Amino acid sequence: MSHPAGTPPLLEIEGLRTHFATPRGVVRAVDGVNLRLERGEILGIVGESGSGKSVLAQSILRVIPPPQLQRADGHVRFDGQDLMTLDEAAMRRLRGARIAMVTQNPSTALNPVFTVRSQMLETLRFHPDRRRDGVDARSRMLSLLTETRLPAPERIARSYPFQLSGGMKQRVAIAMALMAEPDLLIADEPTTALDVTIQAQILELFRQVRRDHGTSVILITHDLGVVARLCDTVAVMYAGRIVEYNRTAQLFKQPRHPYTRGLLASNPVFGQPRPSLTAMPGQPPDLLALPAGCAFAPRCSQARSSCHEVEPGVVTMTAPFHHRCPVQAEDGLLEGVTR
Repeated sequence: MSHPAGTPPLLEIEGLRTHFATPRGVVRAVDGVNLRLERGEILGIVGESGSGKSVLAQSILRVIPPPQLQRADGHVRFDGQDLMTLDEAAMRRLRGARIAMVTQNPSTALNPVFTVRSQMLETLRFHPDRRRDGVDARSRMLSLLTETRLPAPERIARSYPFQLSGGMKQRVAIAMALMAEPDLLIADEPTTALDVTIQAQILELFRQVRRDHGTSVILITHDLGVVARLCDTVAVMYAGRIVEYNRTAQLFKQPRHPYTRGLLASNPVFGQPRPSLTAMPGQPPDLLALPAGCAFAPRCSQARSSCHEVEPGVVTMTAPFHHRCPVQAEDGLLEGVTR
């Protein structure tokens, strides 16, 4: 997606760190993340479980309870304003209004003792400044239930969450997140528990949200096929860091980091049968006992002795895109390295 020269990004993350204090030590769940999200763009964030994807989303919204935090710093600039400097009252006004989130399990986001109607209308009661002129809240609710392809919107609005299927609840959760017409929608594994047909409908819904409302989307997923079909850019996370960030087409065509190549090699491709799937050796590291040097080095077939000793810096491609593999930089594929 192209943008006029000089247009500021909707979201710019710089040096974001979220560390947790535990009885066993400090967990660096998000450790120096740099990302950029343009207006109207869909960014995919991928990586194995435990890589820090969900904590990154929670850090943007600042919904992690302070008693658990050992460190939370860096910059999260949303529409030019650094969210890390806002007080909690200002963040409450922003959450659900300008930034909304859809979680993996809609049953945890929907209250079982209130109807869909009550929960959706509550959004605009809490954020009255997000009402559109000439459109009442009920009309907005029914319009969104229709847009999310739910049958009989009036009946759905009167229903309780336990009366709906998993796919219906997920679409209700998306409709509820869109009630205040947010500028940014964060979707954390929104299709994991759904069958293939419903997954396809949910993904098409995200395209529609971007097309019809100009909403930017951060999509957290394990599914590289989803990323290839839906996302403009993609960030690959490993051990709390972004190890590669690039335009989707370029990343799939020429992955720079060995971890990215491993993920792509282990992903089945429809219509291209393989004798067997390629699995990466080893497991993601324990964040309480990260290895010296590159966290991926113990699993990397290209690792050199220096990879086990020196923590890799950020290798810049065409800004803001980058990765963290000095081996690739030394081979002359890329431009500069910043420690």
